[in-house]
Amino acid sequence: MDADEALARALQEEEVAAARQQQPQPGTPDAVKAALLSLIQNSLAQALSVEDAELQARARALAPLEQLRQEAQEAADLNALLLLGEQQAAGGGGGGVLGLQDFLVQGLLRWFKRDFFSWVDQPACELCGCPTSGIGMVQPTAAEARDGAGRVEAYRCNVCQQVTRFPRYARPAKLLETRRGRCGEWAHTFLLVLRAAGLDARHITDNADHVWCEYYSAALGRWVHVDACEEAWDTPLLYEGGWGKSLAHVFGSSRHGVTDVTRRYVVQPQALPSRRQQVPEAWLAATLARLSNPLRAALDTSIRREVAMRDAAEALQLMSLEDGSSTAAAAAASLPGRQSGAEAWRSARGEAGSQASTSQPSRARLPTPYQRAGDAALPPLFTSAGRITGGACRASGEHRGGQPGQQACRAFDGSSSSKWLDFGGGGAGGSAWLEYRLLPGQEAVLLSHYDVMAADDCPERDPADWTLECVPQMPGSSSSSSSSSDSAGWVVLDQQRGQVFSRRQQLQSFVVAEAARVPSRQWRLRITRTKDPAAANSVQLACWNLYSSSAARRTLHGADSQQQQQQQQEVPQPPPQSSSSRSTSSCMLYLDTGDWTAVKNLFANRAGAAAGASDAAGTLQLLGRDVDSETFDTVQRIVHNMQQYPGNAKFWQLGSSSSKIQPVLSHPALLGLLLQLGFRPVLGAAPGAAAAAVGGQSVRLVADESSRENAETVRLLGSPGT
Repeated sequence: MDADEALARALQEEEVAAARQQQPQPGTPDAVKAALLSLIQNSLAQALSVEDAELQARARALAPLEQLRQEAQEAADLNALLLLGEQQAAGGGGGGVLGLQDFLVQGLLRWFKRDFFSWVDQPACELCGCPTSGIGMVQPTAAEARDGAGRVEAYRCNVCQQVTRFPRYARPAKLLETRRGRCGEWAHTFLLVLRAAGLDARHITDNADHVWCEYYSAALGRWVHVDACEEAWDTPLLYEGGWGKSLAHVFGSSRHGVTDVTRRYVVQPQALPSRRQQVPEAWLAATLARLSNPLRAALDTSIRREVAMRDAAEALQLMSLEDGSSTAAAAAASLPGRQSGAEAWRSARGEAGSQASTSQPSRARLPTPYQRAGDAALPPLFTSAGRITGGACRASGEHRGGQPGQQACRAFDGSSSSKWLDFGGGGAGGSAWLEYRLLPGQEAVLLSHYDVMAADDCPERDPADWTLECVPQMPGSSSSSSSSSDSAGWVVLDQQRGQVFSRRQQLQSFVVAEAARVPSRQWRLRITRTKDPAAANSVQLACWNLYSSSAARRTLHGADSQQQQQQQQEVPQPPPQSSSSRSTSSCMLYLDTGDWTAVKNLFANRAGAAAGASDAAGTLQLLGRDVDSETFDTVQRIVHNMQQYPGNAKFWQLGSSSSKIQPVLSHPALLGLLLQLGFRPVLGAAPGAAAAAVGGQSVRLVADESSRENAETVRLLGSPGT
């Protein structure tokens, strides 16, 4: 420690000692009141500090507000389409439907957390960039003090011994420059961003050393919790239920005054009196009124009246919160511990929460809003395969960087060259999910099988363990109603453990057990482990394709059988599928028993004709339609190659534009046979091949050569009497 640093530390210790002499003795009623008053005043000061018009203009210039507003409007329109129908069907109003403001805040939250602000545990060395170790507090410089740094942390480089300063700035203009800090800086700056976006917002502080924000939602008619550090939206029980805190006082400060909002943030509001005995409630109410009244008096009459009406409504809402209700307890139990900050720091603060691992999706991390999947315009071959299209999707998270981005909708565009990526779902204990749901007016369907395709890089990010779930469509419910809530009745359709993709952009196919299939309009893929959690910083996949064999049969053959129509009307209770291997059922997804027998007989007869050579050419009859013998020979060669080279991916994919393949695809029975063999349409060139043709990506047919289901079908086709 040099002389200047020693002097600075000595001066700081003297200042702290002098301040302590002027304060009441710790633990006395006056000391508790003084500490609480200081907490409230500091929060109010921060709230008022972001009201400068020039400062808000600077914040608006830094935030992509135009883009976020456009995305919020699109999300609000789609959300209303998805959710208004089900609320009206349930006899409720539209008060719970999120509006433009809510989606704008969610967009701001994601942008702020992922692109704008950064968290500081221990700053890297300013000189060489190496790790540092804390050496205590130092006196602020005059420049640091002007920017609100009442304290400055010092860190010594572990390599070059250079001292790096970390001023805890409290001036929002400076924070727009540094864009880093801990919860204090995060909440202060995010409050500025909310106000700059034109939202009514509050600075929230508690007695347990944390700060965050709230904004007023016109659509919901209430104040909504939002924590930029955690990217948490409307999860007020996060701190008690997830972090394990015990809160006694929580205050919201804004340009309109200070409000006690504690009841919103506690699991058992009736326990509050025992926690708040050190400070008389009458004194607290008088203090809040003394701080708020001058601010209210300066408001226009109409605004003051509106604020008073909001206050009255909020008071009723807070008083109506049930003590220890099952809903509140369940919501609190599902919330995780603190995510921001180093693990040791979180544990030392007692905010890490329960360390018990869970495979359930985290409800604290803000999911993406619903967006149209963009799959309605896929080539006709996808429809022929029974691909479920025209819906909306969302995910636990997504990456918007790169071109054209790696959002949730990329998993449904049918292309092997794009991907969905979620940086929040990787690593040990990480989880991520992807959801697809049909729009109002689309009928429920039976999901019979699905594909998962690996992305083009980073195999450590590949899904390894996952669960496929759906929300069953109950008898009598309309096509305009299905639940979007995280607490909806999800049931398991399929589970996979230890899946490995042997190459990039490999497609793997899975069959949903027949006993588990139920009519549904909403499905979710919950990924609970990646291939290498120690190395993965995210989860990614190129495609998640959902198929209905009954829809495919309607396309291929014109209508379902009576048995299939009856099956769609039944809603059996699906048992969980716990097997770690793929289904090896030989069920006919695309061909019924009669069609399968006819195809097999023609294969056998054609093999005999080829042996005789003289009758090998001409026109054949298959299921009442003519088929050119050369076309059928093409199919036989495809099957022969699959039989001879069961593990060679080269022989398990076809180009749909080939002059030999096109006649095959135009014959319903032969196309049905290819689909039954496991071939699925995929957009984009094969890995390592030339780029797709100008004007759009080409369509390939790809089969999963690692699937025992596909191998069994190929074997049966060449075996007599099966």
